[in-house]
Amino acid sequence: MKQSGLDGLPGEIEEIARVLSLHPDYQVLRRLKPETLVSDVRNGVKIVIIDTETTGTDFSKDAIIEVGALAVAVDPETGEVGQLLGQFNGLEDPGFPIPPESTEIHGITDAMVAGKHFDEAALQALLKDAHLVLAHNAQFDRTFLEKRFEFFADLPFGCTLKQIGWRQEGFGSAALEFLVYRLGFFYDGHRAVNDCEAVLALLAKPLPVSGRMPCDVLFEKAAEPEFVIHAVKAPIELKDLLKAKGFRWSGDERVWKISVSGELQGREMIDWMKTEIYRKNKTDKVTLGFEKRTAKQKFSIAPLKVSYKEV
Repeated sequence: MKQSGLDGLPGEIEEIARVLSLHPDYQVLRRLKPETLVSDVRNGVKIVIIDTETTGTDFSKDAIIEVGALAVAVDPETGEVGQLLGQFNGLEDPGFPIPPESTEIHGITDAMVAGKHFDEAALQALLKDAHLVLAHNAQFDRTFLEKRFEFFADLPFGCTLKQIGWRQEGFGSAALEFLVYRLGFFYDGHRAVNDCEAVLALLAKPLPVSGRMPCDVLFEKAAEPEFVIHAVKAPIELKDLLKAKGFRWSGDERVWKISVSGELQGREMIDWMKTEIYRKNKTDKVTLGFEKRTAKQKFSIAPLKVSYKEV
């Protein structure tokens, strides 16, 4: 077989890549290799990066057909990513044909999953003592995972898509492939473990504007409670004002709701509601509904008890 002229010459190839990367008209992408991203940190907290591939996006009828997960040690003080602690990868037969349009995305066929089942004990063992479970679009992955595995209902979750300000850090998109390309890597996407490795690449480098490590940001977000505020008996004529502020209408509960992070943002939202929606002074009392979500409830669609308080 005729060789390309570059085969067997890694040193020369790397030198070519180095020279090209110095030229303003070229950008060099390297294949993503997870082992090159980690440091010597071994005794940090354990995070588990997780990704799912499914038969579709309808939570009520679609199912998980692949789960990938990587366990990694992270320095709790700095957010530096350390050693790989373990990996899980599994396929499962959903019990019905995989739609062709889904196979076009992830490449998983009916033949690949036929007769297969997830090793639940192995996955649960990897998740044991996890300080945080991370996914890029955690609400999607967590919803499917909770539907399939009961033990996900009480795990603390973080989201690399929504909890890191990618645009504020200079990125034009928060799509996983785009972010990885911007960091100088390419990878074979849309299989679960490959996407976990891509998330690992996001976590391994400091953010370009703030200089913070992504895990440091995610740990801070996990510790910060999220409140869902219910605008009880909000005047119907002010629905456009509520919508513009970010409230969403819940048809089941027949109330406008908004999510805020932390005590300060919650206080500011309550003050705004008093003056703009209920037409009262900030010192006056109004009755509002509250749901509180910690990291163990964030990104879950499981309902929470609503508390009604005068504030």
